[in-house]
Amino acid sequence: MKNPLRDVQNELASQGEAIRALQAEVARLSEVLARVDATAGQAALDAAGMPDVLRTAVDDLGDRIGRLTEQVDGIVRVGDAMAELALRPTAD
Repeated sequence: MKNPLRDVQNELASQGEAIRALQAEVARLSEVLARVDATAGQAALDAAGMPDVLRTAVDDLGDRIGRLTEQVDGIVRVGDAMAELALRPTAD
């Protein structure tokens, strides 16, 4: 014989288990989301400082290139002077 009350109780128990499983999944996903938010927040902070870091690196590189250019220009001038001396006739 069919017992409608028992059927309703069984269905409610089944639905309760499904709800608890969903609640556990929501809790797990909330933890994942919290970790992602923390990681994204740190990445945003890191990215916010990146233009200053790049600007400093570019300025430093420009300074180094400037110094090297001055050194090369000096070497070229010395080389030109030596070549000019080498072309002058010597008094023997």
